Amino acid sequence: SQAAVSQRVQALERELGVPLFRRAGGRVELTPAGRRLHDYARRILDLHREARRDVTGREAPLEGELVLAA
Repeated sequence: SQAAVSQRVQALERELGVPLFRRAGGRVELTPAGRRLHDYARRILDLHREARRDVTGREAPLEGELVLAA
C-alpha cells in the first residue's frame, strides 16, 4: 500500500540520516542523496540479475504483481 511504502521510505531516511525525497507543492522529487542511492540500487539490481543468470544459465523470470494508483 502507499502508506507502507511511505513508512519504509521514512525509515530508510531516518537510518541514513538524510532526506531522499523533496516534497513541495504536491510534487515529489529525489534529492541529490536520493539520486545517488538510486544509482546504487540500479547497480545492485543489475548485479543480482547478472549473478542469477551466471549461476543458473538463464534469465530471472519477471513475476509478481504491480498495482499503480493515480
